[in-house]
Amino acid sequence: MIDTQTKIQFIGTGDAFGTAGRKNTCFHITTSEFSFLVDCGASSLPALNEYGIDTNSIDAIVLTHFHGDHFGGLPFFLLEAKHLKQRTRPLTIIGPDGVEEMVYNALESLYPGTTPLEPSFELLFKDYEAGDNIKL
Repeated sequence: MIDTQTKIQFIGTGDAFGTAGRKNTCFHITTSEFSFLVDCGASSLPALNEYGIDTNSIDAIVLTHFHGDHFGGLPFFLLEAKHLKQRTRPLTIIGPDGVEEMVYNALESLYPGTTPLEPSFELLFKDYEAGDNIKL
């Protein structure tokens, strides 16, 4: 059930090519107790910053699939969390089977030598399969 404090903000609704100037897919959902993203496309971090959203307030990121316009922003998000924001709160990344490997592969591809990430915060990964109920 959605509580009366739930807010859904469309951060990006664009495709992989930024058609019509829209940012890659990213939705920010906040409740009275929790904040999370659905997808984190390559342009998500600049878009979150443009909207003034404190990325340290985000508890989880749920990925729908592994196209760059849906998860390509995670390396930037994680590096900012570690190096610029000095994040201390846990972060959970939930995605299709193999999410941890995919995220670390993307991070290593974009910034060789940054893995293992060894963040200053607890980083948790959870896999899901189509049809699963996800409990945040």
